[in-house]
Amino acid sequence: MAEIKIKGLNELQRDLENAHEALASLHGPIAEIAINPNDPASVQEAIRQMEAAVDSKVAPYGNNKLVATVVKAAKEEYRKLLLKRAAK
Repeated sequence: MAEIKIKGLNELQRDLENAHEALASLHGPIAEIAINPNDPASVQEAIRQMEAAVDSKVAPYGNNKLVATVVKAAKEEYRKLLLKRAAK
């Protein structure tokens, strides 16, 4: 009977655990951001601050490709939310 070794399983498990931790860090408040909906510069600054806050929360997992994908999507959703609030 041949023995089969699967390489990379430990790395995948670590990446999945890190992704879980990174996602957990994004639950709840991320940052308090002031925004003047009548000032486009204020709206853009709020988006920049939000992106920086998200980056800060997930910084320990920066080399994880799964985390990078989720962070990109989260930033886009937060950006849309800020733009929607500014449009009200």
